[in-house]
Amino acid sequence: MEKRSLNKGFTLVECCIVMVALSIFVLLAIPAHDFANRAWYLFPATYYKIQSEAILFGKRRHISYEDIAEIDINMHGNVKQAKTITFPNDKRKIVIELGGGRLVEK
Repeated sequence: MEKRSLNKGFTLVECCIVMVALSIFVLLAIPAHDFANRAWYLFPATYYKIQSEAILFGKRRHISYEDIAEIDINMHGNVKQAKTITFPNDKRKIVIELGGGRLVEK
């Protein structure tokens, strides 16, 4: 009796080669977002750092961020005045809530 060999399907090596080729194509075809240079992306990190320092050291802090915002933070991490910051290049808004000093992106 003869043993039949079924050659239907792909080997693991062939599937891996196809996956690598598709991955390279996707990496080249889709442009990477340059979030590092966007002001709306960097602002929350700076804001939370200074807010944390105000709470840690128990001192008032002031933030002046690229001529976009002037913010006063007291020793409890609260802001003196609620603000909406509009970033002109990205058309995004960040709202600084009164009291807790939390940020909300809109």
